[in-house]
Amino acid sequence: MPAIFAGRSVVPDAECRARRARKVLRDRRVEVLPCSLNAINGEFPEKIADRVERFLTEVE
Repeated sequence: MPAIFAGRSVVPDAECRARRARKVLRDRRVEVLPCSLNAINGEFPEKIADRVERFLTEVE
């Protein structure tokens, strides 16, 4: 499954957390949306839907 981090989240250092996630996740689908806050799915619903759809298509 892809991991998507909000770049302007209250979670400190999204880039650092993304790097750590890339080390753990086998498929390395990790992305930071730099201008997003905590509600990524509400801010960028089309991007999120696209990423999830691509992922599901690839694993089927």
